[in-house]
Amino acid sequence: MKHASKLLAAFSLLSVAALPSQADTAYTDPVMAASTSLGEGMHSIGIVALNPIEATGVISAINTYAAEGYTYSVLDVTNVPSDWATYDYDNEGWVVKYNKIYDSTGAVFQDVPMYYLEVTSGDKQGQILDVIATGADSGTNTLTVGEDLSGMDEFIGASFAIREKHTLANVFGASNEKVGLTGGTNFTKADLVYVQVDDYLDIFFYQDWPDEYNNDGWRQIRKSTVDMANLCIDPDFGIMIYRREGGAPVNMVTTGDVKLGTARTTFLQGLNPINMKFPVGMTLGTSGLYDPVNPVLQSGTNFTKADLVYVFSPELDAFDIYFYQDWPDEYDNDGWRQIRKSSISQDDLSIPSGAMIIIYRRSSEPTEWTLPQPFALDGDESA
Repeated sequence: MKHASKLLAAFSLLSVAALPSQADTAYTDPVMAASTSLGEGMHSIGIVALNPIEATGVISAINTYAAEGYTYSVLDVTNVPSDWATYDYDNEGWVVKYNKIYDSTGAVFQDVPMYYLEVTSGDKQGQILDVIATGADSGTNTLTVGEDLSGMDEFIGASFAIREKHTLANVFGASNEKVGLTGGTNFTKADLVYVQVDDYLDIFFYQDWPDEYNNDGWRQIRKSTVDMANLCIDPDFGIMIYRREGGAPVNMVTTGDVKLGTARTTFLQGLNPINMKFPVGMTLGTSGLYDPVNPVLQSGTNFTKADLVYVFSPELDAFDIYFYQDWPDEYDNDGWRQIRKSSISQDDLSIPSGAMIIIYRRSSEPTEWTLPQPFALDGDESA
């Protein structure tokens, strides 16, 4: 299977040098276009081109509240647009919108905020939070997020940017016109798109029926009458695409802003299909997934005791599995390893630009991965 990805537009990444640290970022993002050739077989995709910024501001205070079954935080915000207004689930508008996808029985399939906040400065730079409401009452502008931020004073004084999440329609086209995957009257005849929904990878396809039935559109494989065009792709997660045999290669082109500043992702117990977020490649050794001083993932003397990293291999048309091997000092055999080759270093294994990797976390304790911006912009004196 052929799998190629390239940047089509220069976006001032003229000096691709690792940065020891990333200062607070002024958000006037460079733009990019990435093209991935999709031939038959499986493809692991990270969507690194971001939707445009809708609003920016600064967090000045945090108030946390408990509701039935969850906790949310109301942020006082400053330096926001002058037309900041009050919106919520029942009164949607501007950066407060929910996709509200229900099946034919009325049960919720996905009902999530379609906009997210990314912290763009300070100690929590890169943190992503769903926007669930905004307020403009009594002279105070507020922004409500669906996380418990009690006691997290490091958010106060931080700047933020708000963007819309990607959706199936946004990435592929509401009528499949942007990429042109193979559609079908059912999923057994169509190309498949795997997207993380709740705690598992669900499967979607473009349904293409005869015109008289008027039932074309994005569908989940078990729900052929429910429109999935607005299915949200979490910005932390990548996707997989399976192209059936015999289909001519197509190009998947995504355009948008380049992510700047630190990337920050939390790994939960189980499988985490991670979007690598930056439009440059790296290696296992430079990924920051394991640092002996401050390890993100759990190491082990063998792969049965360590967290696992799944990296897609075009040659195998499948994921290969790696772990960080940590042996007693006298054996001098630490480092990244493939699960079947414990004596061969994989520190230099390439994770290509625009990739998705899967992290398998063994512990029930979440762990946070931070990755400094791995390139310098043209004219950046820190390069």
